[in-house]
Amino acid sequence: MYKVIDNFLEKDQYISLKNLITNLDFPWRRRINLSQDGHPSNNGYFTFCFYNHLQPQSEWFQPFIVPMLTKLKAASVIQVRANMHLKELFGKEEIPFHVDYDDLKNFKTGILNFSDDGGTRLKINNNKYSIKAKENRFLLMDGNTLHTTIRNDKLSRRYLLNLNYIPYES
Repeated sequence: MYKVIDNFLEKDQYISLKNLITNLDFPWRRRINLSQDGHPSNNGYFTFCFYNHLQPQSEWFQPFIVPMLTKLKAASVIQVRANMHLKELFGKEEIPFHVDYDDLKNFKTGILNFSDDGGTRLKINNNKYSIKAKENRFLLMDGNTLHTTIRNDKLSRRYLLNLNYIPYES
């Protein structure tokens, strides 16, 4: 169903990646749809794609992301992106559950956290599970697992890395 891995990356690797995406000059792009169109939580977020459309989208893919995908035993990459959620863009309503790719099967979704605020809520067989965000905590789940972001209340920004990939068959 899902797995939580604390201290997922080696300390130096984690700090380097965190410094990259939290740098003031990191090239974020605003996405308007955080959830369903017209939903009160739909005020957007910021994202940066490392990998999308069957190819790397950044020179940072190889040094920062490939080692993670190797560790995860990824056979194929679907998308890897960093997200930045600003507290003031969240509405008061809970954000609807979703899957990143509803037309794919047998893939994995992973979320690496870069802060200790907010988290991810999962919905499995009508049961809800809240996974608190923690620095260097990795949440791994089946790609068809319904999930949503938990609002960050303490920090003005929440950073995370979202990976979607197809694992090697074991």
